[in-house]
Formats: sequence, C-alpha cells, structure tokens
Amino acid sequence: MSAIATSQTNLGSVQTSTDGSDVLESEQWVTPPQWTAYSNAITSAISVQDDVNASQTEVNNAIASLAVATQTFDDAKQNGTIEIEGSASNSSGSFIAVTLGGTSIPLPDSQELNGITSNAENTVFTVEVAGEYELSYDIYITADLLVSSRITVNGNPIPSTIDSSGTSKRAFNGSATVSVEEGDELSLQLYGLLGGVTLDLDNPTTLTIKKIN
Repeated sequence: MSAIATSQTNLGSVQTSTDGSDVLESEQWVTPPQWTAYSNAITSAISVQDDVNASQTEVNNAIASLAVATQTFDDAKQNGTIEIEGSASNSSGSFIAVTLGGTSIPLPDSQELNGITSNAENTVFTVEVAGEYELSYDIYITADLLVSSRITVNGNPIPSTIDSSGTSKRAFNGSATVSVEEGDELSLQLYGLLGGVTLDLDNPTTLTIKKIN
C-alpha cells in the first residue's frame, strides 16, 4: 500500500510536544499520544499488508482505517511558537586582520540562535527557513580608523547595511529588511582597510537576525 509509505513520511515530518513552546514556528507538532496513535495505525496497516492470507476486504478496511487515522493526525497538527531569530556577539576584544575585500568578524559569544546555525568559526550564520528578515548590527573598535562595515548574504554585500562614511571612526552600524532563502549565509564584515583592528572589549560587537514574515 503506497499509503503506508506516505503515512510514514507524514509521521516523521512532525515533532512531539506538550504545548509547542519548544518547537519553531515554522515546524509542526502533535502531542505524544497523538503521535503514538498514528504510529500504531501505521503498524496495523503494515501487519495487514504483510499478511499473505489477508483478504481483499481486510486490505480495503486497513486502507480506510489508515486514511481516517491520517486525517485525525493532520487535524491535530499545530505550528510551534518559537520565533525564528538569532543574535551573536563578540565581547572578547578580538584582533581582526581586515583586508580590502572584506573580513568576516567571528561572533562566538552570547549566541541565541533559533532556526539559524553558525559555522565552526562563528563567522557564517545560515538561515534554515526562507522569509523576510530584519538584520542589524553594531561594531565597536578601539581606535578611529578609516574602515567600512556591512552584512553580506552568500558573500554579496547588502547595500543598505553598508556603513562607509569616508572618515575615521570607531563605531559602525547598519540595518536592513531583506528576503532570505533557506540556506542563505549571512556574515558581518569589516572591509576597505589593509591592516588590523581590535574590537572594543567593553562594547560588544553584535549581529541580530529576526524573521518577520
């Protein structure tokens, strides 16, 4: 019965939760008893399918019962309540060797990432769910320097996030509302300088990512 394979995929696509507070808003959940009931219905249908002595009537009844269980399961699905957002910072006073083409800033501190993952170096943040996002950042360095900052998506600068005043300074910021696809990679960069900068230890450099639609 092809319905069994479809039902198994359906079962595996849903998380279990008591109230959805531990599930992302982009994911669906059911309670453990609801999940178990559907799993048992699938197991019963498999038993009939594997029974070489099962009559056509028994097979038809198994298909019908599984269809009812599937409808009940689908009706029980709800979306989670965890908002897709993330923030990460650098509060370590790191030294950054900036290149003219751009150097991504590591943000290993105070990470709160829901629906967003970071790479091992904490310089690339991957969005797991497509949508419209608000992006913002603040960068603080210890000396006035003629350097620029930006957020990039898949290595491409987001124009409205560029802070490039043409004068030496030590505080940078930017924000944008952009459409992001699943798997897109975001980074916070300093660029336009061939030299080193030190991040301010007392004022953390921070990147914020929030899905709004």
